Amino acid sequence: MKIGYYLSDLTLTGGTKVINQHLQLLDELGYQAKLFVKNIQTQYPFHKRPIIISDTKEIAGQVDIIISTRLRDLKSCLKPQMPSPVMFYQRHELNDLRTYYSEKAKRAKYASLAGRFFLKTKSKLQKIGIEKYYNSKIIAWTPCHIVAHEFTNKYNKDYDFIRNTVNHSLFDSVSSTNKVHNSILSIGDYRLNLKNIARVFEAIKEIKKTTPIHFIRVSPTKIHPEEIKSGIVDEYYSQLNEKEMAILYGKTNIVVSPSLSEGFGMPALEGMAAGCLCVLSDIPAHNMFQNLCKQTTGSYALYFNPESTEELTLSLQTALKRDKCEKLIKNGKQISLEYTSELQKQDLLTALNKIEKKGYK
Repeated sequence: MKIGYYLSDLTLTGGTKVINQHLQLLDELGYQAKLFVKNIQTQYPFHKRPIIISDTKEIAGQVDIIISTRLRDLKSCLKPQMPSPVMFYQRHELNDLRTYYSEKAKRAKYASLAGRFFLKTKSKLQKIGIEKYYNSKIIAWTPCHIVAHEFTNKYNKDYDFIRNTVNHSLFDSVSSTNKVHNSILSIGDYRLNLKNIARVFEAIKEIKKTTPIHFIRVSPTKIHPEEIKSGIVDEYYSQLNEKEMAILYGKTNIVVSPSLSEGFGMPALEGMAAGCLCVLSDIPAHNMFQNLCKQTTGSYALYFNPESTEELTLSLQTALKRDKCEKLIKNGKQISLEYTSELQKQDLLTALNKIEKKGYK
């Protein structure tokens, strides 16, 4: 079976790194895999050289199934003569939609009755569009616990769970004795409101008034002018590969992830695997990492309301007293062991065998 992945825009995100993991595993499993894209916006070294296309019709005849990770990309693959479509739900679109319109509703231009009605109507129409695919018979995969939970309990949808993974050998090769004192790592694009990075800056600025800390930022894009203007970032990196990221995690005490919405939350899992203390926004994705564990592990992170700078500040101040949080770090490390490459390979093979058994069309 020939397998294709299609992304209209190839950027560097946790999701595209997972696609790269799949491409490597498919090679190991003996499958022919291709990566089709329209635009490349990253220099990250993917396992397969991306094939640039101008129209998804060019994919026809090259592969037997085509896997999309965004609904808009899936729509462009639903054409005659196209390979069998698979939707790999890497995000919880309905959660993202709710968060997006909740943030929009705070703007003054939508304060009127007409403005609120406009947002409510637009949100409802988009929700119907998303649920159309949730209720469809298109083959569904997901690495997201929250999506899997809703597929099972709300939509009664057949799907395959393909876990995300971290490269434990890379983290194990990095010495944890090299950690920089009071170091805090934040990962994500400052420009994306859902990532809520600006709130981390507010908290770090407040903490630095009384406590010496080392603030590290990693982004898939170049540094935002507001980050430079803040004057509080001690180290800044972009477009790092897996080994470079492992080294960075290895010298970090605390990983903070303030997202308003996430499908999975890769920085949190990587932080746990690296033996960092995780300070996470209290959202469903960040509360479900233990779902794959056969035994109860207990708490593995400090949580805060992502809408509250005060709560984030207090959580980071607690995390800086690392000696009081060793149990959380130990539990996080244990949970991360359920996300190995070998287990991901088994999940992927199970999903592919199901497709081959049913037939491509």
